Amino acid sequence: MEGLPGRIKAETKEGVHKNIEERAQEHALELVRARFETGPEENRLAYHNSSHTEGVIRRALKIAEALELSEEQKRLVVIAASFHDVVQEWEPQDKGEGVVFRKRKIGDNERAAAEEAVAWMKEQEDGDFTEADYELVRSAIQITEPDWDIDNKTVMQKGLNETTDPTIRAAVLADLSSGAMEPETFKEEGRQLFIEEQLDIIEALKRAESPSDIPEAVQQAYQTRYRTWLSVQEGFVRGREARFKTELAGIDEKKIERVHQLFSRFDESIQIANDNVAEANQQDFITFARTLVPGAFRLAA
Repeated sequence: MEGLPGRIKAETKEGVHKNIEERAQEHALELVRARFETGPEENRLAYHNSSHTEGVIRRALKIAEALELSEEQKRLVVIAASFHDVVQEWEPQDKGEGVVFRKRKIGDNERAAAEEAVAWMKEQEDGDFTEADYELVRSAIQITEPDWDIDNKTVMQKGLNETTDPTIRAAVLADLSSGAMEPETFKEEGRQLFIEEQLDIIEALKRAESPSDIPEAVQQAYQTRYRTWLSVQEGFVRGREARFKTELAGIDEKKIERVHQLFSRFDESIQIANDNVAEANQQDFITFARTLVPGAFRLAA
């Protein structure tokens, strides 16, 4: 019976940490819903919302399993994935000729989200987190900061390299891996990000009561921008596939093979990207508008 108290303590600790993991998800998702799904219309985000956060958590856990992370490491992965997008500050960017984008404060957002995550961790009296835990979560969130890979024509996270801790790597890889792991999720993301970023188009479609409220030349320009946006998605997926080996450098071969099995659906996403373009090319303006803004054109048949 000498070892029993230790086992009881370990089981109790396991239960405590499981509760913390669940609370982290619930708290972060509540923040995301309150900040980006309710309130002022301009702050509601079509892409950076609770569905995206849930997807990142889901994929991060699968990657963590493939990398054979410990239960303690997985909990940190979940916290980082849960909080990675809780801050989305932005400003309108006037591109001229009436074109206005939503310009996210990249870098600042990730740093602020990381500090919110660490502050939450420190508030948990039963957390038993270490300074190393705080730094892992902080780094994981900050490394999700997106950058552009000129050579592969895709999005990358420049802080991700062969020395990156596996706990951090699981959370970071999950953020951009829908095309590799979940084509059904990827199918919607291009449209969602377009809606989120193209402020002028969405505002015009919401304001107009009928197509005639928007000049024909502007209608064509809107559809051209949408089709051009979708046409880039195939290259995005191919670029992510090309970066895959680089982003997994430093992991032993057995674990890499398991992650390869997860990241095995690039071809499906490439086909979806092409299908999305073909569909957009066939849309009339009303169908296009209602794809982006359901219920657009109240006076149209």
